[in-house]
Amino acid sequence: MRSFGEARRWKQMDVHSCAAVLWVLTSRPGKVSFDEIRQKLDWLDLEAVLPEMRRLEGVVFLKTAPAGLSLTQDFRDQIRLEITQ
Repeated sequence: MRSFGEARRWKQMDVHSCAAVLWVLTSRPGKVSFDEIRQKLDWLDLEAVLPEMRRLEGVVFLKTAPAGLSLTQDFRDQIRLEITQ
């Protein structure tokens, strides 16, 4: 039953908003602060998307001021490979 709940959460994920955040993160070499993400994606409800971003392996939540997000190098490379194909 647990896997059904997990499948439902993946199905209900806001793919467009997550993709937009990933685009911002891949366009920068390191950490992107939450404020920067809000400025670049002013239409996005970041607080609603953050729990979904936590589910993506390779997205790193950084608490050091200014708090923000980054990507592991492996995930960054994987995204870039997918984009270029």
